[in-house]
Amino acid sequence: MDDVPSTDPSPGEDAREVLEARLTRLEAEVRTLRADVARLAEMVRAEPPPAAAPPEARQPSPPEASSPAREAPSAGPEDVTKPPLWHRVQHVLEGANWLNLIGIGLLLFGVLFLFKYAIDQGWVTPLVRVAAGVGIGIGLMVAGGRLKEARPALSQVLLGGGIAALYASVFAAYQLYDLLPYALAFAAMVGITGAAFGLSVRQDRAVLAVIGTAGGLATPFLLYVEGGTLAGLAGYTSLVLLGAGAIYWRHAWATLAWTAFAGGTLALLAGAVDILFNASTTLTVDRAAFQGSLLVLLAISGFIPSVRVLRAGSRAAKPTPWTPVVLALGAPVVVLTLTAAAWDLPDLAMGLIALGSALGYAGGYVRLGTGTAGRLAQAHGLAAAALAIVAWHLFFEVPARALFLAAEAVLLLSVARVQGASSFAWAGRALLAGVASLVLNYLVDVPALQPPLFNGPAIALGLAIGCGVLAALLTQRSVLRVVYASAAHGLALGWLLHQLVPLPNGQAYASIAWAIYALLLLAVGVQTRRLLLRRVALGTLLLLVAKLFFVDLAQLSAGWRILLFLGIGASFLVLSYAFPSLWQPPPAEPSSEELPSEDLPP
Repeated sequence: MDDVPSTDPSPGEDAREVLEARLTRLEAEVRTLRADVARLAEMVRAEPPPAAAPPEARQPSPPEASSPAREAPSAGPEDVTKPPLWHRVQHVLEGANWLNLIGIGLLLFGVLFLFKYAIDQGWVTPLVRVAAGVGIGIGLMVAGGRLKEARPALSQVLLGGGIAALYASVFAAYQLYDLLPYALAFAAMVGITGAAFGLSVRQDRAVLAVIGTAGGLATPFLLYVEGGTLAGLAGYTSLVLLGAGAIYWRHAWATLAWTAFAGGTLALLAGAVDILFNASTTLTVDRAAFQGSLLVLLAISGFIPSVRVLRAGSRAAKPTPWTPVVLALGAPVVVLTLTAAAWDLPDLAMGLIALGSALGYAGGYVRLGTGTAGRLAQAHGLAAAALAIVAWHLFFEVPARALFLAAEAVLLLSVARVQGASSFAWAGRALLAGVASLVLNYLVDVPALQPPLFNGPAIALGLAIGCGVLAALLTQRSVLRVVYASAAHGLALGWLLHQLVPLPNGQAYASIAWAIYALLLLAVGVQTRRLLLRRVALGTLLLLVAKLFFVDLAQLSAGWRILLFLGIGASFLVLSYAFPSLWQPPPAEPSSEELPSEDLPP
């Protein structure tokens, strides 16, 4: 320690100097590294690309282990788009699935042509024809089963063709050649359907389940016989739908869901037609069985897809597919329509059924939430809204119906604004259009009740028009806001005419009401500094002037004419004196943030 001078700094000053020296050294090293990196980058850019080696000199390099340092470059905008059309066609051609489909199709056509030729020549009897069809079907299924591992695509086509051949053979044996009794043919069809379901589960192939569902639902119509009961059709349809639903619960095949819904709807539609036009179908047991089959269709198509989405919950990495969404909307409509056709129920009973269904779907909307199942939740919400509309339509007359629809439209627009659900917004707009049509038709066709303005229908219509104003306030798009407000304003003027004109000297009362209404609008426009509202109020006053000359002048007595012209004329003079620039926008202010562009000058 002899080399340490006697004037050492304090420990705090020494530590600070050491840190400053270290920081200076690090900054110098960083500058040196940056310079080196810049030089290397210039060298890489200046170096020409290496010449490609001749084919005989290129040797396959051994695969290298992937490491974070040598990852593939990130995909640009072109990489994430769909491949060109030719590449997709080439992919399909290389898959060779089209060869399987064309091959099985040509084979079946060849068999049909052979059968036709043999029948024309009288070579084979009907029994031999049916046996040959069954043999071809079994052969195709055996070949498909053996090729399951080696050629799965070809195996699927062969199995589907074999099932179709067995269906056709049994149909021909019963319907064309009368070789099988009805019971045996029906049992054979059921067995083929069960085999198709079993193979679809075992092979994990949707096409087999689709063929089995379609064939099973078509069996009662392919093997139609006089004397069949509606209860039997409903029970059999329910069994096939339950089988398809069980497979869908396990695999969620969209084609199977659509086949079950479409086939079940057609089968039950035939039952509803039988109820409507067949006087013998009046047994309660038939209608009860038919209703039970409708509930099965609702469960399979409307509930099971939604429950699967709900069970997936947060595990679902993608938004809900469209199949559960569309079926959640379509199934209740079909079931409620066929229920109304099957039962001659009063409006109150059908309204209660629709209202109960609406509450159930509203619960589904709340339960599903808005995460990855948001699309499905919206479908349940729209179904609840539609069923509630049906219930209210059955419960009440036009005024109360219009009020309910307007309130529901405002609710949908409010939810759409909070959650950003465009489907709710479109539904609310459609309801508002329906409300405007209902109110307008009522004002034109139905006479007003007494006392004016304060009877039940008048109050309901007035509140419905007020909901149009609320819709305008909830809408963020300026064009729609103007449309809603204009429609509500026009209906309000018509509502005043409808209520007051039937009175003695009613045109005078209507003119006074228009004047008061316009002055209220003007007061609100001045108070809120809204130029558009002021112009609407002034436009209403001008419309009132036109009414005075073209309507009131011809229909009112001299006393009312004098009173109206003097009063309204004086009002115009007062307004002109008090507010000389009501039509003009206010002058520009220094800051647009402090004062809106439509504000009045102080």
